[in-house]
Amino acid sequence: MRPETRRILITGPVRSLGDYAEAARGAGWDPVELPLLEIRPRELEASDLPAEAPDLICVTSSNAVPALEALADRYAGIPCAVVGGSTAARVAGAGLELAGEPAPGAAQLAERLVAELPAGAHVLWLRGSLAEELGDRLRAAGLRVSDAVAYATLPREIESPVPAADAVFLASPSGARRWAELEHGAGRPVAIAIGPTTLDVIHALPEDTFSAILTLLEPSPAALRSCLESLPERT
Repeated sequence: MRPETRRILITGPVRSLGDYAEAARGAGWDPVELPLLEIRPRELEASDLPAEAPDLICVTSSNAVPALEALADRYAGIPCAVVGGSTAARVAGAGLELAGEPAPGAAQLAERLVAELPAGAHVLWLRGSLAEELGDRLRAAGLRVSDAVAYATLPREIESPVPAADAVFLASPSGARRWAELEHGAGRPVAIAIGPTTLDVIHALPEDTFSAILTLLEPSPAALRSCLESLPERT
């Protein structure tokens, strides 16, 4: 007998739910788009930005790209260090210079920058309202960080309990924390983290939250498809 199609809840990234859902569908899964967060872009004012031009710009989420695109003329020629291939493509598409390959997560990006940048280098980080990790790590290493909140991250109201599923894809630390706040139906899904920073938050949740915990090799729809294709079929 052919096994039933397995269901996965796609909870983010909010701006590319459809891409990740299509990747899951391509792996033979039944995706349900269930965004846990609401993203509200902010139009940055001059007062939000440092008067001094930075040595480097950091973008750790594609949600910050619209703010960066609006600043393309102001920061032309300043390299941008980013997390994720899709973010890198959008930054390059805006005509901005990329500083190396995209990192898989904020922690990995911070580690690389600490190794590469001289002490006292000035970094502008376009971040979400709940993001803190990159700035904390860079400051602790002696770098100067100007951070501008490019978007607000807010919890989205979800009809409770959330649908039962075989797996749930969690695309940010704040998304993982939001998942923990919700009421869930029977069963424990497999948790799939978009990257190491989200994975750390998932591991900090109660041990009985998930039946297993996995992470993508890189933050991309293709990596999600490969991950789902590697999971044993339900019989």
